[in-house]
Amino acid sequence: MRERTGGLFQRNGQWYARFRKDVDGETIRVVRALGTDNKAVAKAKLARLLKEELPVDEATRGETFEEAAKRVTEAQVEAGSKSWTENLARLKEHVFPALGPMAVETIKARHITDMLEGVRITDRRVGSARPAAEVMPARGTLKRLLANVATVLDDLWRKEQLPENVAKRVKVPKTAYRVTERAVLNDFELARYLAWQHPDENARIGVLERQTMSCIARLFGGVRTGDLHAMTWDSLDSANGRFEWGYAPRSKTSNPQLLLIDEMLRPILRRWWEANGSPREGLLFPALIDGKHSDAGEGEKHNVSHAKAFRRDLRRAFGIDKLKTVEIKRKNGRDMEADCWKVARDMTPREKELLLGTKNTLPVDFHSWRRAYCQALADAGVNAQLAKALAGHSTEAAHERYLKSSQKAQALPEQARPRVPLKVKKIPLPSMGSRRSHSTRNLVELWGIEPQTSALPVRAERRIQYKTSQFSN
Repeated sequence: MRERTGGLFQRNGQWYARFRKDVDGETIRVVRALGTDNKAVAKAKLARLLKEELPVDEATRGETFEEAAKRVTEAQVEAGSKSWTENLARLKEHVFPALGPMAVETIKARHITDMLEGVRITDRRVGSARPAAEVMPARGTLKRLLANVATVLDDLWRKEQLPENVAKRVKVPKTAYRVTERAVLNDFELARYLAWQHPDENARIGVLERQTMSCIARLFGGVRTGDLHAMTWDSLDSANGRFEWGYAPRSKTSNPQLLLIDEMLRPILRRWWEANGSPREGLLFPALIDGKHSDAGEGEKHNVSHAKAFRRDLRRAFGIDKLKTVEIKRKNGRDMEADCWKVARDMTPREKELLLGTKNTLPVDFHSWRRAYCQALADAGVNAQLAKALAGHSTEAAHERYLKSSQKAQALPEQARPRVPLKVKKIPLPSMGSRRSHSTRNLVELWGIEPQTSALPVRAERRIQYKTSQFSN
């Protein structure tokens, strides 16, 4: 069956749709006013009319926020933006239930504020004493939601469909929900992970892929997971396996960045390059299995998260899980032996922080490598402007969010310490009965600390004169 087609024409400054429609078994020609003088909106309405998603009688009404958001999203995706698919999912979950059916011209700032104040997420933080509950999300989540709404309304404002972008008036409401930091592997834990090899040959390619991706994210601009999926061999200096420079895709900003490849990363890239047949083009990390959007070995990965597999690798590399042979009983009475991963020992507190998370940290995931890259730049003393450029951040505020767990942010600088010594002295407490007859407590006592006044040098001089007079006598 042929796809329905139609066209647009303009009359008296307004756009009209001309298309054919089946009515009672007959094909008739239909002309409908679209109620807009904006060609982009008219095209979107015509497309929905042809797909019968919009009743013909409602063609003249204005756009709803949901319709406008989907239209803007399609335009962003066609322009090469990959983040807008995630943004649309966020809008569907939190914004469309409140603002979706509203006509865009009726949306006020108070509507957006009420929507933000009503957003709730399920709090499942590990180590929290309270049970899972619906709580207000982190301030960053609300900022992203407001930015997505503002982008949609800004597109309408620039096309003169709205007199102003009311989202610019809205402030993000205060939230008491604490932002929890993401755990990051240190260098020794990274080395231990890279030294591990899966005992099953069929599973080694997946582990080696995650190990290679980890090294690239840690040493090459802190690239995101989406950037790793989009990297191609022709964007790297792969001729003869030199790998001296390459382009970081930066799919979030659609602005590839030329970076030098660190000499520590070159042999790792060369090993992965040779393992894949020394290609000149194609994806570095194509899909390993056939999926809905891609074929194994050729297509790009879609909606793939490596967090669970990465944490599973860490458990096995650290020796928490070990491969053991167990007997499996079948219903027919015949037993068989199989190799299964079993828990071999309890986790240390550090391993629990990395793999399960605590009340202060979230478990490690693949984005932790980008955080580790930014923190390493801060610990090395790289200035904020250069570090922001190396990490590909658009603003310094975005870069500073990654530095909260930096070692420099944790340790008190030596220059900030008091210039007088602090001494600890044990002072015995008086007896408090038979139950605590010999109780002591460590108390901190400050010695030689006085307010810095002009009288101090005089007092010091008097003490010196007094001691000198005693010796002279």
